[in-house]
Amino acid sequence: MSVHLHERRRGYRRQASAEAVLRPLDGLGEPFDAHVFELSMHGVGMSVRQPIEIGTILAFEMCDGRQAGTRVEIRSCRLRPDNMFDVGGQFC
Repeated sequence: MSVHLHERRRGYRRQASAEAVLRPLDGLGEPFDAHVFELSMHGVGMSVRQPIEIGTILAFEMCDGRQAGTRVEIRSCRLRPDNMFDVGGQFC
């Protein structure tokens, strides 16, 4: 596998299709649903209904139990044409 200098990811992401839940670490605020479309050892790509501020750290749990009790730092958030948001996160 060749690595490009502009590549930001630390590892290979593979396509996935799973549901997840994101929760504020302080327990305040409502959890919200996410659809995971990419997953790696170091991060996750997912779609959500609302924007998430870059730098936010959230509790992340996949509904199928593959990733539980993990925290994720939001590294990117982009609006899609269907008014959903593609969010990239790094596990921390």
